[in-house]
Amino acid sequence: VLHAHQLYSSTLAGAAASLVTGLPLVVKVTASGPLGEARQLRERLPFLPLRRLAFRRVRRVLVLSEPMARELVDLGFRRRQMRRVPNCVEVPRDPVEAPRAPEGRFRLLYAGRLATEKSLGTLLEAAGTLAGEGHAVAVDLVGAPDPDRNAEPALRERARALGGRVEVRFHGFRTDVDAFYREADAFVLPSRSEGMSNALLEALAHGLPCVVSDIPENREVVRDGRTGLVFPAGDP
Repeated sequence: VLHAHQLYSSTLAGAAASLVTGLPLVVKVTASGPLGEARQLRERLPFLPLRRLAFRRVRRVLVLSEPMARELVDLGFRRRQMRRVPNCVEVPRDPVEAPRAPEGRFRLLYAGRLATEKSLGTLLEAAGTLAGEGHAVAVDLVGAPDPDRNAEPALRERARALGGRVEVRFHGFRTDVDAFYREADAFVLPSRSEGMSNALLEALAHGLPCVVSDIPENREVVRDGRTGLVFPAGDP
């Protein structure tokens, strides 16, 4: 079996290899929504005929969610080609010490790439609103800047604009993210576009209250008022 990750150049290469070897090709799709693979491919019209030829060599498409499957049907894939395989996570059980926030502050955590589609400015604005209402708030941002859609400079500027009312800490890429899950009070995922967030699954596995944006991919994981809270995307 040949496996391709995402519907881009790896699928074109996989289709060529499948044609030569006769081996079946399986493709995993990783993102949906505004920055998802289906949307991106529809906007790359000069390459569409070649990609459609390549798609004919695809035996199975692994999708993370129902919204992702619907987008691929619109792109020309058939339902019978698809198999839904959600992301899964393994959570270490060993206790780990995490950096402590200033005493008495409510700790909001985000873990993942610092990318524009994550809409992290919404999180900082909401934290500022809470601080303005008299709440002591700390925000931990754990993750490296995205190489293509780096949001870190704008986020640092927003953090400075809060004037110290909110403790905002940029931790960069970390291998000890479990420590932050254990010490946080809530996990926030304000994204405009997702596939199925591993960080969200990890936060839930750690028993963290989760607050997520109202996009189809997040609603696949969080039930508003039951397993977390859902808010309109972009609305702090």
